[in-house]
Amino acid sequence: MDAVFEELESSEKLVPVNWQGIRVEYFKVWADFALIAKPFGIILSEQQINALGHMLASMDLIDSAIDRESQQQTRQQLCESILSWMNEEDSYFLAEKLDTGRLTELRKIIDYRQIATPFLAAASRVFLASERKRNATTVSELVKTLIDEGQAAAEMTLQILGRNTNTRFNNFLQRIMRIGTIVDTLLDAHDDFENSILNLVPNRRFRWKQKTAIARQLPGLIFSFPDRALLWRYCLSYTSTELKHRYKNTTGT
Repeated sequence: MDAVFEELESSEKLVPVNWQGIRVEYFKVWADFALIAKPFGIILSEQQINALGHMLASMDLIDSAIDRESQQQTRQQLCESILSWMNEEDSYFLAEKLDTGRLTELRKIIDYRQIATPFLAAASRVFLASERKRNATTVSELVKTLIDEGQAAAEMTLQILGRNTNTRFNNFLQRIMRIGTIVDTLLDAHDDFENSILNLVPNRRFRWKQKTAIARQLPGLIFSFPDRALLWRYCLSYTSTELKHRYKNTTGT
């Protein structure tokens, strides 16, 4: 079976990822992914790197489109349309809300790799968690939702990786994506509240509880990574990139 999969992957056509308009943190995850996989003995193929890029770029486009919708019913319809379209079904509603041309490569990838069912099931859980995040009325509820969202996003990524992975890396990826989801929400809290994407006021108590949730996740992350110095540099670089990007957007410089 592995030989068949490798032959299938090697014949997969590589189409460059269009990163125009994609948030820098999504590009950063893609650019450094091979670096954090290597200590686990995982060498990513060109096809895997390319597929991960299309997945990340597509998810950013989808996430932005969902955030633009103020009505819950419209967001739900959009999410359902995305899942249907990714499963090779037509959706005129989706075409009105999102440039499906930029999602085409991801659609081809999940079809070519025959991962539509598990991949789209994980994507559905991401959409559901994202909506629950909007409606969370306590920080504890929000944190649980963010952990669920990060977990589901990790499952999508693992489907893209296919068989070229292992249990240690899977566990690490799930941990870092759970933490990353909380970190992103903490950094975006002010803007998300202003744009009605977040119900909770990002006051001191909110930020303290978010940071506490991150701290609780950190020991498992640190002890699951073979090279702690590399992990520190990676996390510092990612956070620095996000902060610089947000400062640039705020100041316009």
